[in-house]
Amino acid sequence: MEVLLQAAGLQSAQIPKTEVEEAKWKAAALRKACGWIDGELAQLPIGELAIHQLEVEAAPIASSVGKVRFIDEKTQAEGCVLLIDNLDSFTLNIAHAIAGLGREVLIYKARDGDTEMDWNDETCVEFVRRFQPTHIVLGPGPGEPTDSPLTMSLAHSALSGKVTAPLLGICLGHQALGMAAGMELVQSPNGPVHGAPRACLHNQTGVFSTLKSPATFTRYNSLSLASMENGTFLETAHEADTQMVMGIRHPNVPIHGIQFHPESVGSKEGLELLKNFLALEADD
Repeated sequence: MEVLLQAAGLQSAQIPKTEVEEAKWKAAALRKACGWIDGELAQLPIGELAIHQLEVEAAPIASSVGKVRFIDEKTQAEGCVLLIDNLDSFTLNIAHAIAGLGREVLIYKARDGDTEMDWNDETCVEFVRRFQPTHIVLGPGPGEPTDSPLTMSLAHSALSGKVTAPLLGICLGHQALGMAAGMELVQSPNGPVHGAPRACLHNQTGVFSTLKSPATFTRYNSLSLASMENGTFLETAHEADTQMVMGIRHPNVPIHGIQFHPESVGSKEGLELLKNFLALEADD
C-alpha cells in the first residue's frame, strides 16, 4: 500500500528540517494504524491543538452565470475573457469569479507542454486573434514570470501596442508586466506571505476607481516589483505597512497589474475590482 501526503504549499522561507518533522507528524496516524510505528512514538514531534476564531465572510454573490472552458486545438470563440493559466491552484477560482460576473472565460494552460513554442510579438498576436478576447488576464503561478514564456511575451506585446485588449496581470502576471517594462523583481519585504489579507492604500484610479482606500486584499507571494523608477507604469496601490507595490497601471492604455488575489475570500472588494477591469474597453 502506498500513501501520498501533500503539504498545502511550499515557499522559499520554509525550513527543510521542520517540513520533514511536520510530514512525520501528519503520517503518524496512518503508520500507527498499519502497525508500522511501534517504538517510534517517543521520537515524534508533539504539538498542542488550538482553535483560532476566523471572521465569517459573506459568500460572493454572482450577478450572472457565465461559462468556463479550457482551450484545446479545436476551440473557437469570440468576445471571451482569455485567462492564462500559470499552474496556480487558484486559477479556476479566478475563472469562476469572472464567470460570475456574466462573462465567458477561456483558460489556456501556458505551462503545460508549452515550453517548445516560440512566443514573440507575431505568435502572440496570432494567438490572441484566434480568440478575439474582450479582455486578457495573465494569471498567477509559482516561480518567476520568466518561467512562463507566453506570459512574458504577452506582457511585451501589450506594452508595444501589438495586443490591444485590456489586460490585467495578477500576482505573477503583475510581476511579468513590471519586468517587461524594465522593473526589478526582488524578494518581498518581510519575507513570503501566503493567504494573508493586507491593508492596501490606493489612489482610486483604474481598477481601483470605485473602491475606498485603504482596502483589504489577500497576498500569496514571495517576490515583488522593486520600484516605479522606470517610468512606464504608474503606481496605483501599495501595502500600508511595507510600502510594497501592490498595483500598477499604464498611463495611456488599459494595462493593469495587481500583486494580490482579487478572487480570494479575504479580498473584500475583489469582485468589484474585477468588475471595474471588465468595464475597460480596448484602446484602438
